[in-house]
Amino acid sequence: MIPITAWMDETRERLTQHVVSGGMHTHASIRMVLYALATVIPALDILELGYDAGYTTEVLASTGANVIGIDNETEHGDVKDKARERLAAYPNCTLIKADSLSYLTGAPAESFDLIFVDDNHTEAHVMAEAQQIRRVLRPGGIAAFHDTQIGDGIIWRILDIIFHDWNRMDIPSPNYSAKENFGFGLVRKPL
Repeated sequence: MIPITAWMDETRERLTQHVVSGGMHTHASIRMVLYALATVIPALDILELGYDAGYTTEVLASTGANVIGIDNETEHGDVKDKARERLAAYPNCTLIKADSLSYLTGAPAESFDLIFVDDNHTEAHVMAEAQQIRRVLRPGGIAAFHDTQIGDGIIWRILDIIFHDWNRMDIPSPNYSAKENFGFGLVRKPL
């Protein structure tokens, strides 16, 4: 058994991002929330849409669940190789270069327990992606959305429409000042 101080040091290091990229905005506290959700559900299969530098992916993979990270690799390409190197230590993690919406469309129904979304934030993409997430999330599963309050809250408004019959929660991002709340939303599929 690992001594608690060694475990805490290892966990702190895993949650600390050292590479500047788009994923720098997924604060360590949000990663810890995702880790806790994955272990409480408990999630067996996790999907991350937009893995970027792989820091959140690593936290999710450390739960022991099967993790699939999807990224079209059009942004922050310089960090993808580092992400692949770091995540090679996790045999339960697969990184796929693909369009997230295409991947979701081809995924079997009810195939994931937890989905973290931090990719394309355009209205049309979020709408189509949310509709597919309704289909691929297992009953009792959770989808977490990053940046729900950007663009005057358009992402949250879409989620409020698409998931109107699910439990929903939108909370402020803890890593921004009160004037820059990018938001973090959770939706849970009914059992």
